[in-house]
Amino acid sequence: MDDDKRFQLPFWLNGESVNALKRGAEAFFQRVENWAKLAFFVDEMTCNVQLLDLIAWERQIKRLPGESLESYRTRVKWAFANAQDSGSVAGMKRIFERLGVTHSDFFERQVGQPWDTITIEIDDGELSQKSDLINSIIRTYGRTCRTYQLQVASVANIVFYAAEFNQEQVTVEAFIDINYTVNDTVWCHRQIEEFNNNSETMVATL
Repeated sequence: MDDDKRFQLPFWLNGESVNALKRGAEAFFQRVENWAKLAFFVDEMTCNVQLLDLIAWERQIKRLPGESLESYRTRVKWAFANAQDSGSVAGMKRIFERLGVTHSDFFERQVGQPWDTITIEIDDGELSQKSDLINSIIRTYGRTCRTYQLQVASVANIVFYAAEFNQEQVTVEAFIDINYTVNDTVWCHRQIEEFNNNSETMVATL
């Protein structure tokens, strides 16, 4: 404790008695000062678990059954910011991202759905691994008088390749440039030659 913050006790004792009282009072208020400063220096991600539990109690956070210590610490760390963001769709999305649920989207006022229903679209892998955490987020920070429903979305990576393809078309026309009537007989002495037509159709669909 700094000298300028030291206090003067009423002087009604003499000698060692007053010095002992002075030392005891200084030690007590030094401890009180350290307690008050503790909240400004504690790191939720590295502090002792017992201290973490006290901070969690203060911020109304309970550890979920089977929850990892890292997830528990993260929820305690962001408790105040999450409380500020609670309720709104944009705020709920930020809460999900802070707590490690990265693949999510929110839909409200959907056609064919009740007006108070909010659909949360989540990757099926995250839903299966973090179902308790997701339900806890909805219960704690969800908007009052809203119904939340979960919808599974699968993320797939698609690779496209570009390739060249061509088409060639040839039209062959045969005719005889002579004058004749229906009663005439026409003799053709040219040898018949084979001709072919190749056609190929390619259709690309996705």
